[in-house]
Order: sequence, then structure tokens, then C-alpha cells
Amino acid sequence: MRPTPAEEKFWSYVKGDLALDKCWEWTGDLRKGYGFFKHTVNGVQKKFSAHRFSFELHNGPLERKWCLHSCDNPCCVNPSHLFKGTAKENTLDSLSKGRRTQNGINNKSRKLSPEKVRAIRVYAYNRWTQEKIAKHFCVSHSLIGQILRGTEWAHVR
Repeated sequence: MRPTPAEEKFWSYVKGDLALDKCWEWTGDLRKGYGFFKHTVNGVQKKFSAHRFSFELHNGPLERKWCLHSCDNPCCVNPSHLFKGTAKENTLDSLSKGRRTQNGINNKSRKLSPEKVRAIRVYAYNRWTQEKIAKHFCVSHSLIGQILRGTEWAHVR
């Protein structure tokens, strides 16, 4: 069976040792370490995540699942290093492997502290708009909304 043009384009960016125990390195476009490529399908240009494309090429559709790496190498497209998961499973996997800090407390690039989060809630209680609070703390309007809804920084009382 002849590969599709998308498959041909995909394979042109996969380099190195293709042994199942090795990472298959993506050499195309990278964003935050993850591989991407564009390809025209039925006259429409589409963007593909390289590791997700590889998983589906070898294992079938992911449907609404995430494609996670067991090797923790975001540019790896080896299907034996990829598995189906949920967003929650992805977060728990990264926490268990020390790639992510829980609650952002140890994140050196964070803009907020527990004290600032408490102040945000006070300003909101005193009827400051989310836009004004976001501007005051130099963060996004959506982050302020998440803090006030309790989906971010919920551990700070």
C-alpha cells in the first residue's frame, strides 16, 4: 500500500536509529520541544502534531484522548514510546517524574505568590474588575478568572 502524502512528509522529518527502544527524533518544526508539520488535505492546509500523527498512524485514532510520552522526550515520535491518556493522567505523570511542580510554588518564573493571590481575592471582593486586577498584577484576565473560580491557586485560602 502506497503511503499518503502526509505520511511521506511525516517520514521525511524522522531521523536516526528506528529501533523500537530508541527515540525517533523529529527534525521538523518544533514548538516547546514538540514536533509539528503542515500538510494540505483536500485543498485545506492542516497542522499536525508529529507525535500524535505517529501514534494514530501506527495504532489508530486517539479520539478525544491525549498522546503521552513514556520517554519524556517531546520530540520523540516512536509509537512504542507513546500512549493514550487524559489531561489529568498527563499532569499526574509529569508530577510523578518531577517535570512539574505542584501548585506552582517552586516555579521560579511565576508572577504570583500566595500573598498576591489573597490580595487578588480581596480586590475582587471590593468590586475591582478582573481586567483592573489583571493589569495591576501583570497577569492575564483569564488567570484572574481562574483564581476567582478556584480552578487555579485553590490551595491558597
